Amino acid sequence: LKHVKELSELPKKISEKSSVNYQIAFDFYKSQKRSKGLVMIVDDEPDIVEVLEGVLRDSNFAVEKFTNAKELLYRLEVKTPDLIVCDYNMPEINGLELLDLIRAKNGTTPVVFLSAFLSKEVCMQALKLGAYGFLEKPMDEVQLVLMLDTAIARSRASRLINRSNNFLSYHLADLYHFLLNH
Repeated sequence: LKHVKELSELPKKISEKSSVNYQIAFDFYKSQKRSKGLVMIVDDEPDIVEVLEGVLRDSNFAVEKFTNAKELLYRLEVKTPDLIVCDYNMPEINGLELLDLIRAKNGTTPVVFLSAFLSKEVCMQALKLGAYGFLEKPMDEVQLVLMLDTAIARSRASRLINRSNNFLSYHLADLYHFLLNH
């Protein structure tokens, strides 16, 4: 089924019962190909960026990659990712400075640091600035994907709760004013 783009491409000789089973399997397969979210990667080492891109694409994430922090900041002007994976030691702008700039532009996007140089002090500073998590290079691919899945799910849940609260506050304010006047 991986190579079938449309169910109509399957042989016409299958029975109706098999057709239903193929439809169920085909629908399931198509649903699995949806992106889990957009992840932007920034690391000054192009090889690391390529490896991360491959791992994340294989795990159904949409990926945009950058080899310097300024490119990422320019992109954030027009596109909001679901998550950012960031190296700590980069020329021009280090990871903490970048995190601070990201928070100023886009306060809720989760940021995960991936670096070989993470001290306890750096981790504490990053947490104070709002980093979601940290992974050391060389990375464990399974741990990376699980962390990103969790971070994106929590971020989406938080945004949904905030929108729901705003919706309820708006409508309850109207009800409150109505009750006061009647």
